[in-house]
Amino acid sequence: MSEALFYKAYFKHSLGVEWVLADPAKPQPQQEVSAETSAPYLFVVPDAVRGSSLEKMMERMIVAIKQTPQTLQVLFVREGEDWKTSLKAMTSAKKLIVFGEQLQSGPLGEWSREGVHNVMVTNDLLSIKKQPSLKKETWAHLQSFVGMK
Repeated sequence: MSEALFYKAYFKHSLGVEWVLADPAKPQPQQEVSAETSAPYLFVVPDAVRGSSLEKMMERMIVAIKQTPQTLQVLFVREGEDWKTSLKAMTSAKKLIVFGEQLQSGPLGEWSREGVHNVMVTNDLLSIKKQPSLKKETWAHLQSFVGMK
């Protein structure tokens, strides 16, 4: 059994989740969302989150809303890149949550349409870290996002 399979099984059986935090010391391959993605949910976050404590916060959010890598994908958006172009070929994600108004304008916590996708904008991860009072509002957005509320 490979080391990766061992840890995946360990986390699934020990913690009840399949999410494993990546070692930031090891470079990780770019996770690109493609037309083959079958996950119904998508997080859209700035690429600057990758490898930081903000990525770990995002991972905890994913676990809290009871999602797995099969049900939720993460789209990391490079600075200056329009994330909507990455979605043109992708039709399977029915709901997207965009972390930060710098990626998508619109009222926080309200649904809008972007082509065939339902999109909600919530607080960006850095603001949540700096202002813990935003956690409650963001949690309500996440619950609405996955239909928990």
